[in-house]
Parts: sequence; C-alpha cells; structure tokens
Amino acid sequence: MQVYDNDVLILEIGSTSSIDAPLSLSAGRHTLTVQANYRGWSSSVSSRITVTANQPPAPTSPPPQPTNPSGSVSLATQIANDMKGKNEGFPHGVPTSWDWANGPAIIMGNNANGWRALNAWGVVYEAAEGNPATNTRVHIRNMVALLLQKSSGKWLVLQNTSKPDGEAYFEDFSGNASKNADIRQESEGISVTAGSGYNFHFWPSDRASINPNDIGGLVVVFEARLIMADAQKPDDRSRARYLSGAGADYYPV
Repeated sequence: MQVYDNDVLILEIGSTSSIDAPLSLSAGRHTLTVQANYRGWSSSVSSRITVTANQPPAPTSPPPQPTNPSGSVSLATQIANDMKGKNEGFPHGVPTSWDWANGPAIIMGNNANGWRALNAWGVVYEAAEGNPATNTRVHIRNMVALLLQKSSGKWLVLQNTSKPDGEAYFEDFSGNASKNADIRQESEGISVTAGSGYNFHFWPSDRASINPNDIGGLVVVFEARLIMADAQKPDDRSRARYLSGAGADYYPV
C-alpha cells in the first residue's frame, strides 16, 4: 500500500491490508491518497485536509535558489519525475482499470519480502490509438538495473545488457501466453516491433542476487529510439506511436 501527499509518495508498506502510521505534514492544504495494489488491480481513496501552524516572519530578501548552469534537468530529477503523474499515452489492449495503464505503479517497492533475487524488465507497446508507421522499429540498448544500498548509501549496478531476452506477449498478458518476437540484432542492442495484439516484453538473461534487507531504492533504465526498418523505404518515424516502460520484479532465488 502507498500513501501520497499531493501526488507525491510519502509512505509505502508492502504485504499489508491496512496502514497505521504517523505522518508529518507541513502547513497548508493536502490531498492524501491511499492506494492498494494487488496483481494488476488497484483501489484508492483520497481525503483533503488543511494543516495550520504558526508562520515564521517573512525574510527580508528571498533565499538564493540553486542554479544549473546548463539549464538541463538532472538524471535523478528526471527519474523521480517519471514516477509521478500520468503516462504519456495508453498502451493498446491494456484495461484502463489497471494502475500501470494510467501511470507509474509501485507494488513491493523496497520491500523484497525476504526474496533474494531481482530481474529488470521492459515493455514496448503500440499506443491505444494504433500505430500507422510500417517502416519504423524501436531500437533498444544499455538496459541497466541499479540498487541503492541502505547500509552504504552507494548505488550498485546489478544488471547491464544491450542484448536482453524477450518475447511477444498478449497485450493484457492473459494466460501468460507468448510467441517469438520480431527481434532484429543491431550493431548495438536490438530492435523490435509491437502490435497486432502483442507487446514486446524483455529482460536480462540472468537474475541478480540481492540482500533483501539492504534495499534503499531501485532504478531500471534503458535507451530506446526509433529507427527505420528499411533505409530504402519512406521514413515514417514521425508517424510512429509506440510506448515503452521499465521496472523490476523480485524472485525468491
């Protein structure tokens, strides 16, 4: 279960049906949302409250603000922002009642439930409105899974591959049925397509061992871009409508 304050995750407890914990809230208006997730299904309830407090005197001048000389957003900020809000589109064939069809979803989070292995995964879908491009493929490379150790505060690279395994699954994963995917080996990584009722689901070939009691955070990333399937045919990459996402699953061993 997760607790959100104004759409920001502030508390997460796995393998439970209720939450009884104190919250520290700043003065102002808050919309608290409690969301429960189980095997692709979710339910949530929200409540609005106002917290009052004695306000300190206003400063005579505004405090200095941190600046970024390049004007770009840091990778850490981008990753954090990607775990809030809504998806950029709806994946084709996925029920909109499923939490991850609408936005980022956290099930177990940093609680591995004692399980001692992890595997990253990624998916490629055509968008719900369909994909009119016929000469465009999705090029995938540099799939990396990182774990933040609570004990040391250091990030560990658990998995790193540009040649993941993968298959085409029914878009809603019904029956867990799959078939050989349209995978093409590239000089770096692979390229794939998705559609006609199937996604492309991929993962590193070997699971990573973890200490389930020393997890401070997990990040899975991969690089993806659109490439032409045939350079001699018209370039229709601007018409392509693909969605992709990443995550990780825990395993007992």
